[in-house]
Amino acid sequence: MSRIILLEPRRDPRETLKANLRKRAGVIAVSKIHEALKAIDQTDPDVVVVALDLGPSSDMHGLKFAQMLRARPGGDLRKLIVYGVPEGKSPSPTKVAQLQATYEVDLYIGANLSPAQLAKDLVAALRLKKTKSSKKTQSGRWRRGAPEVSAFGGEGADELSIRKVLESRAVVTAKVKERNPEDESWAEVLREDVSVKSIRKLLTKDILRGKG
Repeated sequence: MSRIILLEPRRDPRETLKANLRKRAGVIAVSKIHEALKAIDQTDPDVVVVALDLGPSSDMHGLKFAQMLRARPGGDLRKLIVYGVPEGKSPSPTKVAQLQATYEVDLYIGANLSPAQLAKDLVAALRLKKTKSSKKTQSGRWRRGAPEVSAFGGEGADELSIRKVLESRAVVTAKVKERNPEDESWAEVLREDVSVKSIRKLLTKDILRGKG
């Protein structure tokens, strides 16, 4: 299961890309650079996908941001992909290859594609396979606002539900240690690789008990 951070300032393209990619990978989609940095530090993704145009409030473009990520600790362990070109521009394949090498990204998609087509290109480039859906995750049984979940994202219990954690696949990078026998909450949550299947089983067993 690949873990992807998507940085796209425009809401509609961001939501469309997320909806298409999440069928095959865990996706956390954000709109601002500081949100992307926080998500990267918290989840240690396999891939970071960045729009070239990061909005008028940004002091850098997507290629520069990707180059900065490459220079950070662990930057050589993840794939970096940038997409998009300035309006009215159409760089040649040679120019695209030059920019890709200069900014040290694994792939630069030098075109303004529709979100649906871009998602298809990303799926092909990353060789993402479609994941099997679980009937339980779609059953509506998840209890919202559980305080145990707040440890995943540093957010309040009213801002983060179990469903949101599972759908964003942030839970992929979590591991649950033994529970304190005197406390019904989980004793500790550590960021460590573990399968989604294992985490879902623990969630169902330990904090999702009750009527369906």
